[in-house]
Amino acid sequence: MRLDGPSGERISGPLWRLLGRPVRSKGWAKRQQDVTSSWIMPKPVLVIGATRGTGLIIATRLLEHGTPVRIVARNLVKARAAFGSNAEIIKADLSAPNGEFQRAFHDVEHIIFTAAVPPGPATEDQIRAVDYGGVVAALRAATASGFKGRFLYMTTIGTTRKSFAGYLLGVMKKGVMRWRREAEEAIRTSDLRWTIIRAGVLTNDGAGLRAVELVKGDIPLRARYKIGRADVAEVFLEAMRSRSTERKEFSVIWAKGDVASLGLQLQHM
Repeated sequence: MRLDGPSGERISGPLWRLLGRPVRSKGWAKRQQDVTSSWIMPKPVLVIGATRGTGLIIATRLLEHGTPVRIVARNLVKARAAFGSNAEIIKADLSAPNGEFQRAFHDVEHIIFTAAVPPGPATEDQIRAVDYGGVVAALRAATASGFKGRFLYMTTIGTTRKSFAGYLLGVMKKGVMRWRREAEEAIRTSDLRWTIIRAGVLTNDGAGLRAVELVKGDIPLRARYKIGRADVAEVFLEAMRSRSTERKEFSVIWAKGDVASLGLQLQHM
């Protein structure tokens, strides 16, 4: 197992290892059956942050389900290497939105935002420009385009709950918790339909290896609260299709004991 920090999105090894075997946990087989009409969307899902980590898995899963995908990517070569012609790719920079960035938000079904500064140390200016500024730019572009779908945002646990691990993360990434909180507040106060999903400490384990627990609100950033990227991707896909998660925020971690199915947990958010 490889373990990165909670906001890290680095991938090691083939993508199939992250996606995992589809039949591993209770209810997984049913969720991974042949594509149904509920996955067929007339417009693409816009994924921001799709060239690495959880965003890459989410976009890949959507394509597997037959859902059209549009991607905003700063690195066009990297995006094409990952998706080829399977996804619509728009070259744009979150920290310097231009006309192409605005165009990406027209006629999309939903927006999934997983982008963040790359793993490793980062200055507060970098954090503010991407982790906060990128979210604000996306919200503005979505509003200006008349977007009517859902804005689903991936952040980390511990943005509102102090912990020693959160302190250490803030030393490496200056001000990251503050600017994540600001991004979350910008989403809450927008006119969009939204869902905020806080992921535990991310690992590269395959999907469905362990039961997933959803916790309302926030929990402290601690090493014991882990979750695989592939499992987080599954939560995003299910939350996107569940109206019960609109204007809701919750944390996702691996369960320590028996929990209800993911679908049932989402219904009670």
